[in-house]
Amino acid sequence: MTAYSSVARLAKSLSILNSQSARAVFISVSEEAAVQAAAEALLRDQQGKKLSAIDGYIVAVKGNVDIQQLTTRVGSKALNLPAAQKDAPLVSDLRAAGAVILGHTNMSEFAFSGLGLNPHFGTPINPLSADEPLVPGGSSAGSASAVALGIADIAIGTDTSGSVRIPAAFQGLVGYRPSMHRYCMAGVFPLAPSLDTVGIIATTVRQIIATDLALAAINQHPLAHPKSYSSFIAPSTDFLSDCEPCVLQRFEDTLQALQNNGFNITRFDSTSLIATRLLFKQQGTLVAIEALQSLSVYMEDPDFSMDETIYQRLQAAKQISSANIELIKSSQATFQQAMVNEMNSRCLLLPTTPNSTPTISAAHSEQYSTINQQTLSYTMLSAFLNLPTIAIPVNNGFAGNSLSISGTANTDDILLSAALNIEQSLAYK
Repeated sequence: MTAYSSVARLAKSLSILNSQSARAVFISVSEEAAVQAAAEALLRDQQGKKLSAIDGYIVAVKGNVDIQQLTTRVGSKALNLPAAQKDAPLVSDLRAAGAVILGHTNMSEFAFSGLGLNPHFGTPINPLSADEPLVPGGSSAGSASAVALGIADIAIGTDTSGSVRIPAAFQGLVGYRPSMHRYCMAGVFPLAPSLDTVGIIATTVRQIIATDLALAAINQHPLAHPKSYSSFIAPSTDFLSDCEPCVLQRFEDTLQALQNNGFNITRFDSTSLIATRLLFKQQGTLVAIEALQSLSVYMEDPDFSMDETIYQRLQAAKQISSANIELIKSSQATFQQAMVNEMNSRCLLLPTTPNSTPTISAAHSEQYSTINQQTLSYTMLSAFLNLPTIAIPVNNGFAGNSLSISGTANTDDILLSAALNIEQSLAYK
């Protein structure tokens, strides 16, 4: 994508956006501002004055991030907020890099779901669906669909427990959750502040890197970074016993392909991952605790029409005792340090989700809670442990075929370099 093609590219994007298949992908669009930005990007390119590698890129932004003059609806029709008076800083950073901001994408209400359903604005399409429609993945559902449909070159989402990586995985895309505080969170509607972070969805790791360079306050260029993870670890098959057989087989095949290409991968039993998973099972999750604190005001409003699946998850969080809450919070720093020690400057490989991409009909059944919990179960671990993670497709064109690559906190540049090496090794593009 170059700025030279930005005007024609935007026209194509708007044509797809207005088609029947994309009817639930966006909540609101800043068409006039986007047309102007695309024209300015074209002029800069003609003058040899491109602002960055993403100058002229069409960018979709999740509907919980402030865009000037648009209402931040957070996937809810009942949330009555005024139009934003200014852009969130990260949107300003994107504009300063020459990006063409298209508008707000649809999302799971309040960003509290891994499947991407939305009863208020409709559920965005997953273009990889075959005979039966598949869920788009959530909560950044519309952001992933916008990229997968070719409306946007890159998309901004948020990832609290997997909400960038899951929709990327389910739609054959690359999804990146950075270390906490790598990007500014001002102007982003909070769900669970100690876990919330902005993330990026794209079609290649290089696009992720280019966008990261525009958003990160302090970073080195991953493409020129002197270091990269040279050795990798992956959990034993015992830890992965909850994976669907096809997911496990695909993961093992991917590890074998990497080893055949010279990657050093050690299998091990991670006490930190096991302990974190047990903590969630016995005590509850930090995201549920903080989401209840953030959203309780809306639950208590009898006139507020909330997605029933979101409401039920929040209700369940009320059962977590104060003692359990304290244990969960006090365990986080300890588990994070233990994971750093276990990784020992190595990169962690996992399936992005232990399950295949669910169908929409299954997600709408009484199995919703079970499917949602299973979908989030791996991505929640790395979020709680503050492991920057990038999910990449390993068999392009098939929903859910995704490998997650994690580093330790604040090694994002090294992680992105390693992800680029893996992407090139697997040669799915």
